[in-house]
Amino acid sequence: MKTHLRPLVLAFVAMLSTTQAADTPAAILSDYRAKADPAIEKINDTLEKAVVPILAELVKSGDTAGADQVKTQLKAKQDGEPIAQPHAKVAALFTLYDAARVKAVTPARTSAITRLDALLKSSDGKKLEIVTEAAGVREEIETGVRPPVAPNIPVAWTYHGSPTSTSNIAEVHFLPDGNWEMVEAGRKIPGTWKSNKKGDKITIKLADAEWKVSIDGTLATVDRPDVGIRYLRVKGSPVGK
Repeated sequence: MKTHLRPLVLAFVAMLSTTQAADTPAAILSDYRAKADPAIEKINDTLEKAVVPILAELVKSGDTAGADQVKTQLKAKQDGEPIAQPHAKVAALFTLYDAARVKAVTPARTSAITRLDALLKSSDGKKLEIVTEAAGVREEIETGVRPPVAPNIPVAWTYHGSPTSTSNIAEVHFLPDGNWEMVEAGRKIPGTWKSNKKGDKITIKLADAEWKVSIDGTLATVDRPDVGIRYLRVKGSPVGK
């Protein structure tokens, strides 16, 4: 009986090892969001329903400034951002919401952190790009704040030494999930990126540096502490446009 089962057990162990080895920060984040997002959506809906009567009361009393403040804070709270000084009318609700949100996402968060720790202990955890990507994923999981992504920012750009240069030093990608990469001579440099709400200012975080980007149309200026000013151009766009 034991001899008969041995091939099956070995196959199962091999399959399990392959699955664990194939784990990636992107897969961990995707699974975390798939589990956490529905839970957060329910909590957000409950909070909104509780806040609407308060908004109506403020508007009815003529306190439109207070109503605007509460609406702004509600949106920020639903996005997982901390509120330093909540409006007195919603302070207690926000406290209850924070506790409920933590409880709702704890199973997904615990599972994701465990997987990230295992990934970083594996052979892949010795790769710079994996460590950099894992850091961004862990930040989102622990803070509950998803990196803001401006939808009007093109994904593919070319990297240049001057604003009028026609030779491409490298290609840069602002990926929709908040990850960033620069491919130069076949070498990929990973990082993460965040933009302001307008989408004309971007911060790129690398493993050992931070770059500031200012976008003007199809041309962007990159302030790099190590080498100074460099430039990005939307891939395929003509010089001077």
